[in-house]
Amino acid sequence: NGTAPNRDDDDQTTQSTTLLLQTFHTDGYLLLPSLLSSPPFISQLRTECLDIFHAVLDWLYVAGAAEFAESCRRRRIDDDESDDNSSDDKKVRYEYPIQLGLKNGYQELVMRSPGRYELALLLEEDRYDDNDDTDSNDAVQNISE
Repeated sequence: NGTAPNRDDDDQTTQSTTLLLQTFHTDGYLLLPSLLSSPPFISQLRTECLDIFHAVLDWLYVAGAAEFAESCRRRRIDDDESDDNSSDDKKVRYEYPIQLGLKNGYQELVMRSPGRYELALLLEEDRYDDNDDTDSNDAVQNISE
């Protein structure tokens, strides 16, 4: 005993979709607060994004395009490297695996400011197919090239 779809619901869905498309084309982005208000979803999204970020860093490191495979590392500054006015708690320097800026970045990852990365998710699934015979190092390409 199925019921016929409600035409009003279809019209409302079409209007909502049209409004979302117009907003996206005008503003360049959409806010979906009901989707992101779920703590389990946010936790899962954060975990997945960090996994992808670390996988890209590992890949860049193995390919020789990053100095190390961590988002940053702390290094104590020797006395001859620091200012005379610096206190003991400021004798630490943060190092980053890639250099700052778009010209020093890669198609997959760019450091926009110290410690703030932009990760591009390249969704061309067949681009790096398991059957692909290309050298994985060829895939790491500096943006400025």
